[in-house]
Amino acid sequence: MKPQPRINTLSELLATAIADARRLDRDQYQPRYRNWHFPNSQGFCEICLGGSFVAGSLGCSPAKEASPWDFPRQTHANIEALNAIRSGAWIDAYRLFHQRNPTDTVAFRMVRLPVPARPHFLGWEEFDVHLKSLESLIPKLREIESLPDPDLAPQSTR
Repeated sequence: MKPQPRINTLSELLATAIADARRLDRDQYQPRYRNWHFPNSQGFCEICLGGSFVAGSLGCSPAKEASPWDFPRQTHANIEALNAIRSGAWIDAYRLFHQRNPTDTVAFRMVRLPVPARPHFLGWEEFDVHLKSLESLIPKLREIESLPDPDLAPQSTR
């Protein structure tokens, strides 16, 4: 497997996972919301949104079973964050990705992001609807991420 690419924002992680999902070979992969990256007895590898990232960005073979626990801490957290995004748990996704709680301003905006369409997708048709729904939310997520974050501001010295 490949090392995780450098990803700086939750929106960048989401955009990467969407691109990974769209590049998957539909003859080898079968979307199924509840399986990370699981080769089944019919010759497909069942994947969720996080599993798309595992297959694409991390280069996991469709013949290999993989879950977040198979990866280093931050990669594990990023895969779990994608699962939280899938179900519309935006604040949980933020916590997982950043390893801290969002500011009140960020949390206030994140709870207003909708649950993506078809979070319990089964098959490519439903997954495509889900991906399109997620993609439409990226600009709103980027806007939230551009809000000032006092936790990341340079500390003044006295």
